[in-house]
Amino acid sequence: MTGDSRDSGADGIEEGKRLIRLGGDKGLSLAERLTERFHRLTWRTPIHGMRLKGRHPLKLIAVPDDPFLGDPRRGDALLDGELSFRGERRNFAEFNFAKPDVSKGFSDWYHSFAWLRDLSTAATRPQATPVAEHLMRR
Repeated sequence: MTGDSRDSGADGIEEGKRLIRLGGDKGLSLAERLTERFHRLTWRTPIHGMRLKGRHPLKLIAVPDDPFLGDPRRGDALLDGELSFRGERRNFAEFNFAKPDVSKGFSDWYHSFAWLRDLSTAATRPQATPVAEHLMRR
Protein backbone atom coordinates (compact mmCIF):
# COMPACT_ATOMS: atom_id res chain seq x y z
CA MET A 1 0.00 0.00 0.00
CA THR A 2 1.16 3.51 -0.68
CA GLY A 3 -0.36 4.92 2.49
CA ASP A 4 -2.88 7.07 0.54
CA SER A 5 -6.32 6.88 2.24
CA ARG A 6 -8.07 7.05 -1.16
CA ASP A 7 -6.39 3.82 -2.34
CA SER A 8 -8.77 0.84 -2.06
CA GLY A 9 -6.27 -1.87 -2.87
CA ALA A 10 -3.08 -2.83 -4.58
CA ASP A 11 -4.49 -1.97 -8.00
CA GLY A 12 -4.61 1.77 -7.24
CA ILE A 13 -8.32 2.32 -8.05
CA GLU A 14 -9.93 4.91 -5.81
CA GLU A 15 -12.82 3.92 -3.57
CA GLY A 16 -16.15 4.57 -5.32
CA LYS A 17 -14.54 4.61 -8.79
CA ARG A 18 -14.44 0.85 -9.32
CA LEU A 19 -16.90 -0.55 -11.89
CA ILE A 20 -18.76 -3.56 -10.59
CA ARG A 21 -21.47 -5.81 -12.02
CA LEU A 22 -24.75 -6.03 -10.19
CA GLY A 23 -27.03 -9.02 -10.39
CA GLY A 24 -26.33 -12.34 -12.04
CA ASP A 25 -25.86 -11.05 -15.60
CA LYS A 26 -22.29 -11.59 -16.68
CA GLY A 27 -22.90 -10.58 -20.28
CA LEU A 28 -22.34 -12.70 -23.34
CA SER A 29 -19.62 -15.31 -23.32
CA LEU A 30 -16.85 -15.18 -25.89
CA ALA A 31 -18.51 -18.00 -27.86
CA GLU A 32 -21.85 -16.17 -27.87
CA ARG A 33 -20.22 -12.91 -29.01
CA LEU A 34 -18.37 -14.73 -31.82
CA THR A 35 -21.55 -16.52 -32.90
CA GLU A 36 -23.48 -13.24 -32.98
CA ARG A 37 -20.70 -11.54 -34.96
CA PHE A 38 -20.59 -14.44 -37.46
CA HIS A 39 -24.36 -14.26 -37.84
CA ARG A 40 -24.17 -10.52 -38.62
CA LEU A 41 -21.34 -11.03 -41.12
CA THR A 42 -23.15 -13.79 -43.01
CA TRP A 43 -26.54 -12.06 -43.22
CA ARG A 44 -27.77 -11.85 -46.83
CA THR A 45 -25.00 -14.06 -48.17
CA PRO A 46 -25.17 -17.61 -49.56
CA ILE A 47 -23.78 -18.83 -46.22
CA HIS A 48 -26.86 -17.51 -44.41
CA GLY A 49 -29.12 -19.34 -46.85
CA MET A 50 -27.25 -22.59 -46.17
CA ARG A 51 -27.87 -22.17 -42.44
CA LEU A 52 -31.63 -22.00 -43.05
CA LYS A 53 -31.88 -25.31 -44.89
CA GLY A 54 -33.38 -28.24 -43.08
CA ARG A 55 -36.65 -29.63 -41.86
CA HIS A 56 -39.52 -27.37 -40.93
CA PRO A 57 -42.94 -28.14 -39.49
CA LEU A 58 -45.69 -28.88 -41.98
CA LYS A 59 -48.38 -27.05 -40.04
CA LEU A 60 -49.12 -25.49 -36.68
CA ILE A 61 -50.83 -27.71 -34.14
CA ALA A 62 -51.84 -25.12 -31.55
CA VAL A 63 -51.96 -21.32 -31.48
CA PRO A 64 -52.68 -19.19 -28.41
CA ASP A 65 -55.43 -16.57 -28.58
CA ASP A 66 -54.17 -13.15 -29.66
CA PRO A 67 -55.24 -10.37 -27.27
CA PHE A 68 -55.06 -7.71 -30.04
CA LEU A 69 -57.49 -7.45 -32.92
CA GLY A 70 -56.35 -6.92 -36.49
CA ASP A 71 -57.88 -4.82 -39.24
CA PRO A 72 -60.94 -6.60 -40.70
CA ARG A 73 -60.62 -4.75 -44.07
CA ARG A 74 -57.07 -6.02 -44.56
CA GLY A 75 -58.25 -9.46 -43.45
CA ASP A 76 -61.02 -9.43 -46.05
CA ALA A 77 -58.47 -8.43 -48.70
CA LEU A 78 -56.31 -11.41 -47.68
CA LEU A 79 -59.32 -13.72 -48.07
CA ASP A 80 -59.81 -12.24 -51.56
CA GLY A 81 -56.19 -13.04 -52.47
CA GLU A 82 -54.66 -9.59 -51.97
CA LEU A 83 -52.14 -8.05 -49.60
CA SER A 84 -53.35 -4.58 -48.67
CA PHE A 85 -51.54 -2.09 -46.44
CA ARG A 86 -51.84 1.71 -46.30
CA GLY A 87 -53.24 2.04 -49.80
CA GLU A 88 -50.86 -0.43 -51.46
CA ARG A 89 -52.48 -3.57 -52.84
CA ARG A 90 -50.74 -6.59 -54.31
CA ASN A 91 -52.41 -9.70 -55.68
CA PHE A 92 -50.88 -12.97 -54.40
CA ALA A 93 -50.57 -14.40 -57.90
CA GLU A 94 -48.74 -11.36 -59.30
CA PHE A 95 -46.64 -10.48 -56.23
CA ASN A 96 -42.96 -11.46 -56.45
CA PHE A 97 -42.02 -12.37 -52.88
CA ALA A 98 -38.35 -12.82 -53.80
CA LYS A 99 -37.98 -9.27 -55.15
CA PRO A 100 -40.90 -7.21 -53.85
CA ASP A 101 -41.55 -3.80 -55.41
CA VAL A 102 -43.27 -2.29 -52.39
CA SER A 103 -42.61 0.50 -49.89
CA LYS A 104 -40.58 -0.10 -46.75
CA GLY A 105 -43.72 0.16 -44.60
CA PHE A 106 -45.50 -2.50 -46.65
CA SER A 107 -42.44 -4.75 -46.49
CA ASP A 108 -42.11 -4.27 -42.73
CA TRP A 109 -45.81 -5.06 -42.25
CA TYR A 110 -45.61 -8.21 -44.35
CA HIS A 111 -42.39 -9.49 -42.75
CA SER A 112 -43.67 -8.78 -39.24
CA PHE A 113 -46.49 -11.32 -39.76
CA ALA A 114 -48.96 -8.70 -38.50
CA TRP A 115 -51.15 -9.76 -41.43
CA LEU A 116 -51.94 -12.92 -39.45
CA ARG A 117 -53.80 -10.75 -36.94
CA ASP A 118 -55.78 -9.15 -39.74
CA LEU A 119 -56.57 -12.55 -41.22
CA SER A 120 -57.69 -14.01 -37.88
CA THR A 121 -59.98 -11.02 -37.29
CA ALA A 122 -61.76 -11.46 -40.63
CA ALA A 123 -62.03 -15.25 -40.80
CA THR A 124 -62.43 -18.37 -38.76
CA ARG A 125 -59.45 -20.65 -38.34
CA PRO A 126 -60.58 -23.17 -41.00
CA GLN A 127 -61.06 -20.30 -43.48
CA ALA A 128 -57.78 -18.54 -42.62
CA THR A 129 -55.47 -21.56 -42.47
CA PRO A 130 -55.27 -22.23 -46.24
CA VAL A 131 -54.58 -18.54 -46.95
CA ALA A 132 -51.83 -18.33 -44.32
CA GLU A 133 -50.26 -21.60 -45.48
CA HIS A 134 -50.32 -20.41 -49.11
CA LEU A 135 -48.55 -17.17 -48.18
CA MET A 136 -45.96 -19.02 -46.12
CA ARG A 137 -45.23 -21.42 -48.99
CA ARG A 138 -44.73 -18.45 -51.34
